[in-house]
Amino acid sequence: MEPNYVIVSRKRLSEEVIPNMYQTVKDGVMCKLKTAERVGITSDTWTSVATESYMSVTVHYIDELWNLVSYVLQTTEVETNHRSVCLAEMLTKAMEEWGLMSKDPAIVTDNAANMVRAVEITGLTHVDCFSAHNQPGLASRSQTAECCTTSWEKQQPAISAALLSPDVRRNEKDLCSLKEEDITDAEDVVRALKPMKTATQVMSEEKCPTLSVIAPLHAQLLKEMTSLPEDSRVVKDMKDEIKKNLSTRYVNQKDMLYIASAIDPRFKALPFLNEEERDKTFSRLQTEAVCGMEEDPCNQDDAADEVDGVEEEVEPQPPAPKQFKQSSALESLLGEAYRPQQEVGPQKTKAAEAEDEIKRYRERRPAGLQDNPLIWWRENEKEYPLLACMAKRYLCVPGTSVTSERVFSTAGDIITAKRSCLTPGHVNELLFLQKNLSIPDPE
Repeated sequence: MEPNYVIVSRKRLSEEVIPNMYQTVKDGVMCKLKTAERVGITSDTWTSVATESYMSVTVHYIDELWNLVSYVLQTTEVETNHRSVCLAEMLTKAMEEWGLMSKDPAIVTDNAANMVRAVEITGLTHVDCFSAHNQPGLASRSQTAECCTTSWEKQQPAISAALLSPDVRRNEKDLCSLKEEDITDAEDVVRALKPMKTATQVMSEEKCPTLSVIAPLHAQLLKEMTSLPEDSRVVKDMKDEIKKNLSTRYVNQKDMLYIASAIDPRFKALPFLNEEERDKTFSRLQTEAVCGMEEDPCNQDDAADEVDGVEEEVEPQPPAPKQFKQSSALESLLGEAYRPQQEVGPQKTKAAEAEDEIKRYRERRPAGLQDNPLIWWRENEKEYPLLACMAKRYLCVPGTSVTSERVFSTAGDIITAKRSCLTPGHVNELLFLQKNLSIPDPE
């Protein structure tokens, strides 16, 4: 309504305003990341409507107040191809740019061969994504199962849309030939798949740690997918196929997942393991905690008090108050006999300190499944300082790459058919700002 106001031009927005905003917010993110003790990384590749390939990278860490913080770092065009060597170079470059190589990053990706190999090339700790598309297919493999699931689609479209793939759809003629037992089989299939759906919903959480949930969920799903004598043939075949697939997962990552569960106060009892495996898990946790004590820069505080050989000026202390004569007389007469003796005992080794702390931690009652483990550690950090450091190392790593995959949905709103000419640089800036613009400016 102001006639003298000049509307900002499109060129100025794209060449000045947005790049300046991007740089300001980027500086804020980099400033925040400097405080992270360890980070978890998620990454995935996708293709836009303009048939351009991109790789997104997100970062996760636990801040000083025990909040789980997540940022979308960048969305970079895959200019050459999706070979593992190229993806490894892009991952390494991204982490070097954001200063994450010194944060002992652990990276979560899907099970695509090129992504798995790319992480191997970088030498980073890798965690397989625990999500629906990385689990065995939900559709039954037999003709009978297809018929059953189609009939259930006719009866329950909302449920079938979430669980079934399009290739099991049948035409109207097939629907007319369905029998009552087909409907019963379909209902049994949906009931049998409910644990899979629930597990996917749990692992899609972003505000609460999920790496520690993988081992308990994996063990429970193996139990749920064990066929029962009363199961129909369709359900039995489906359960056997899913269990076979689940049994091959996380074989080489068990130690990391068990420690993550042990450091989570909800699962520290480790009921899915036998007694020997529990003791081994806490023994490995103790070893890592001791190594962390030796590498902790906080232990070097005394050496850091002197900088460049300049001694700190000592303020004059006020004179000590005069003692009463009676006290002086008693001291002279009875001092030697009644002077408090300083207790001198053997100093605990670092291993003994860690062992004692773990023992007290294991004896404590586990937290409830509805409790947030980060809030629990915020309240108990001083009581278990060594384990609190381990909790920050493990609980910051997500259990899925869902965060990176959700970038795809946002990108779909930005890179539309009418905006297909956006340059990769502008795509990166717009996605970055959309996800991180609420971050305050660095001081």
